[in-house]
Order: sequence, then structure tokens, then C-alpha cells
Amino acid sequence: MKAKKYFIFSSAIQIISALIDICFVRGLLAEILHDDYSFLNPKLQNKMISTLESYGIFLLVSLLIVIIIVNILEIRHTKRENLVRNKGFWIFVNIVLFTIAGTVDVVIMVFALLNVAILIAAKRPASNNFKDNLDEIPNVQSEEALTKKKFSAFLIIAVYFSQFFLNIFIPNSLNFNELVKISALIDIVIFVIITGAFWSELKESFIVFFRHRRSYAKYIFSLYGYMLLTGMFVNTLCFSLMGNDGTLNQQIIERLPYWYSLPTTVIFAPIVEEIVFRGALRKVIPSKKIYFIFSGLIFGFCHTMHEPTIARTIILALPYVIVGFYCAHSYIKTENMICNIAIHMMNNSLAMVLTIFLNMTLVGWL
Repeated sequence: MKAKKYFIFSSAIQIISALIDICFVRGLLAEILHDDYSFLNPKLQNKMISTLESYGIFLLVSLLIVIIIVNILEIRHTKRENLVRNKGFWIFVNIVLFTIAGTVDVVIMVFALLNVAILIAAKRPASNNFKDNLDEIPNVQSEEALTKKKFSAFLIIAVYFSQFFLNIFIPNSLNFNELVKISALIDIVIFVIITGAFWSELKESFIVFFRHRRSYAKYIFSLYGYMLLTGMFVNTLCFSLMGNDGTLNQQIIERLPYWYSLPTTVIFAPIVEEIVFRGALRKVIPSKKIYFIFSGLIFGFCHTMHEPTIARTIILALPYVIVGFYCAHSYIKTENMICNIAIHMMNNSLAMVLTIFLNMTLVGWL
């Protein structure tokens, strides 16, 4: 009951604060323009200030209206006692509110952070069992079948890591566009081989996922909410130590044309990487603890293996390692590859949206 009253009070305060901000939006914009953006590179800093000067009022008002709508929905769900029951989704929502309100309204930011803390501490009225009815799926547990699964796991791992050695055979005389086309062709071949080798489990996972989609959706939002919260702190730590220029992996993705980077990041990487680092590794590592640690570490360091120094390789791998740990935990808990792919797709989609927005700002589309 106390939590219910608090969330209604919190949402009401945020709505009032957002309405006040709309009334004094010009003054709010002036404060934002005078903030220190020295942590950004000069080109991005100048372009962002130019964008705010041109479209700042429209962007701020739109953002504040979204905050008001979200808080109205939060009050509605609180009254229906659905907030704590779906706390994973609302942790995710409040983390997003905390992030976008950081430069707009301190009151909204503080209450969003408090909401996250209270939701984490709150207990759900009932828990869901994500392994229910898995035994309805036909599964021949014979020695021959298990041997074939282990063989396919080694095949998948070998095919995935072969791409790191194919660069030796690519001529240095090729220009950037030709390299992109060759990379796209290699990705397609790897995608077909890996998904084909793991097809039976993907099909079984999809059947179970679709049958229990509501339970899986709650679990996905819950896990992703915690992942975002942890990722915020780890990324802040990494940026404070290594700067905000990002990994070489991120820089390469930002340079790629969207026809290649979008499907690679949002479709290819989630499906292939989850099959390799979660599905295939789980078949060859029987111990859950060793699998959990190894899956997260190898996933993280594969994304930073080309960094110029050991320090950058280790520190910049931490955000990826965190994602790897959460995804490994998810696969141990659910044993459902589609669930893992969905979590990975959400994470990469959010990263791509932010990347596209920054690039649009840089080239003057906004």
C-alpha cells in the first residue's frame, strides 16, 4: 500500500515538474545551451549546440510531453496493481526516463532513479516458471543425438571464428566499398551455416517462446532493465578511464553504410552471437558456473580484441562482458534461444538508434 501511494505521488510530482518546464521552456533551453559539453569532440559539440538553437524548443516540449504520458500510464498501472507485477518493464522505462531527463529536469531524474531502486527491492506477487511445458516438445535423448549436437556445436564455433582468419586472404588493394561487400557476403555465408546447424533448437525454442510469449516478454523486459542499469554504471566507469571515443568495433560500425550496419547489428549479430556464445558453448561446457564465466568473458573480449593496447582491450571489454553475463544467465534460466536473441536484439537496436541519432546530428539532418 505504501509503495502504491509513493508511485502515484512520484508520477504526480514528475507530471507537475514537466508542466512547469513546458511553461518556462525558453529559460530551460538557455540553461542547457550554457552547460559544459567539453567532454564531446569539438565537431559534435558545435553541431549539437547548433541543433539545439534551431530545434531545441520543439525537442524539449516533445520530450516533456512523452514524460507526462509515461507518468500518466504509470499512475494507471499503479492503481491496477500491475506496476510491481511487471516491474522489469517499469525498471526499463524509469532507466530511460532517468537518462533522457538528466539534462532537462533534476526532479524527474531523481524520482526516476528512486523508482528504479524501489522496484528492484519490491517483490512480485507471483513468479513465472519459464521452463513450463518444455517436455511437450519432441526431444530424442539418445547418445547419437547428443553426439550430433556436440559435433554441431564445435562446427558452429569453428565457422564463427574462421572469419577472423579470412582477412589474411583479402587483397589490400580493395577500396572501402569493396571490402564492405565482401564482408557482407562472408556474413551471409556464416549466417546460413550457423543457423542451419542450430535450426532444430531454434525451431523448438520458437514454439515454446510463442506459446508462453507473455511470460517471456515480462522476463525479457525485467532482465533488460537490470542490464541497462548495470551497463550505465560500467559504461560511465569505462568512459572516465578511457575517454568517450568508443571501441574500434563501434567506430567501424559508425563508418559502415546503413544498408549493411543495420541488418548486421540488429539481426545478424544477435542471432549468430547468441547461437555461438550461448547455445554452442553450453553444449560443450557442462558446468553452469564455468559456462557463465567463460561465455561472458569470451563474448566481451571478442569485441575488443583489435584494440591497440592491453589496457583498452580489458577495460573497454567490460560493457560487453556484462551483456555476455546477463545473456548467459538468461540461457541457463530459460534454455530458450529465441528469448536470448530477443534480449540481444533489444540491446543492439537501442545502440543503433543512438548511433543513427548522433550521425544525423553530425551531418545536419536535424
